[in-house]
Amino acid sequence: MNKWRLLCLGFLHGGSWAIAGGEVGTGIPSPVAQIEESALREASGLTKSSFGPWFWSLNDSGNDSVLFSISALGKTHGVVKVAGVKNVDWEAVATDGEGGLWIGDFGNNRNRRKDLQIHRVGEPGDNISVLPLRVNKTIRFRFPDQLAFPPEKWNFDCEAMFIWEKKVYLLTKHRADTDTKLYRIEDLETEEIQDAVLLDRFEGIGQVTDAALTADGGRLAVLTFSGIWIFDRPKGSDRFLRGSGRHFLFKNWALRQIEGIAWIDEGRLLICNEQKDIFQLPVEGEGWVAFTGTGAESADELR
Repeated sequence: MNKWRLLCLGFLHGGSWAIAGGEVGTGIPSPVAQIEESALREASGLTKSSFGPWFWSLNDSGNDSVLFSISALGKTHGVVKVAGVKNVDWEAVATDGEGGLWIGDFGNNRNRRKDLQIHRVGEPGDNISVLPLRVNKTIRFRFPDQLAFPPEKWNFDCEAMFIWEKKVYLLTKHRADTDTKLYRIEDLETEEIQDAVLLDRFEGIGQVTDAALTADGGRLAVLTFSGIWIFDRPKGSDRFLRGSGRHFLFKNWALRQIEGIAWIDEGRLLICNEQKDIFQLPVEGEGWVAFTGTGAESADELR
């Protein structure tokens, strides 16, 4: 157990989160608006458009294959069908800065899935067409350290994805502990199932439900049921979880089922929950606490 875990491990206690060696912040953001689109029933991901000041979201399992575009105050900008693919369990959406919109169909609540995949479509511009989007690429992958389906420890659900330098990055959502693991998918051209590369594990962060990277790749925001973490990417590295940064912690589920986070700009985050609440949070000021980059264990250490 590393130094970070001893000092700052989050653990469930009486239905809320406590932090060893310190108190959880009591100030939590209040909703600024609600999602107006009635068909967006369970917003399970969020990303900022590459073309304008609006955001993409989606429903998770049991819903149609549809993407929703909304404003920062929840106004509907457009609704677009995605043709030819099923929404098995869509949990994340991300833009790549090159006109691509990526859909993470890798929700894995029971840790049994062997059909984890990510679809790419062309992102519509301001004039959203009523015609369906067509998938132009599908990435199929597996977690190389998952050897049983389900495994003894249910640590292979996934709801967080971001794109950086033509690679896809994933953060797992754990049920057996309060950690997350960072994986990289390197080959975005192959049609074969590939192993996601395990990079690091970060201890005590809580159940990760989404992530968002700044346009310059310098800061990664990670959303959990008990807080928001911002990691400053180490210089010359994609080991995002090894960077120092700041977090904003609150009682577990204080913002209900928060599953979407995106950068509005360099100083503000947009957050939404499945109950349609929208929050806007500045990334500096009261409630934010700095942490050092001592929470990550490398893949070599995990073997």
